Amino acid sequence: MINRLTQFYIRKFRPSFNAMMTKFFYASSNIKIGNNFRTDSIPKIWIDEGCKLEIGNNVEFRRSIEIRVHGKSSIRIGDNCRIDRGVRLLSTNNAQISLESGARVGLYTVFNGVIRLLLEENV
Repeated sequence: MINRLTQFYIRKFRPSFNAMMTKFFYASSNIKIGNNFRTDSIPKIWIDEGCKLEIGNNVEFRRSIEIRVHGKSSIRIGDNCRIDRGVRLLSTNNAQISLESGARVGLYTVFNGVIRLLLEENV
């Protein structure tokens, strides 16, 4: 019984609660977060005015995710994506980073977009 409660907390409750808190803390006109977003910890997000961050539906973040959007750049994470632990997405100037639907980004990957980066396959 206690094992089932622990698993429910780790796999269902905590990711949903952290997602709700992320949406609350980062509520802004230039940040859009889709339905059924889940995250193991609240990500660190830095975003300048005039930049855009879009997170699609059914997206899952693991721990220690960092997203920085500066200048007039944009980051788009498509539906059904999974971003693993320690990933950093950095976008500056007029850069565009786009993770297409179903993309999986592995542990501690860093994307430093300065022009245009389109990910259609798993990394």
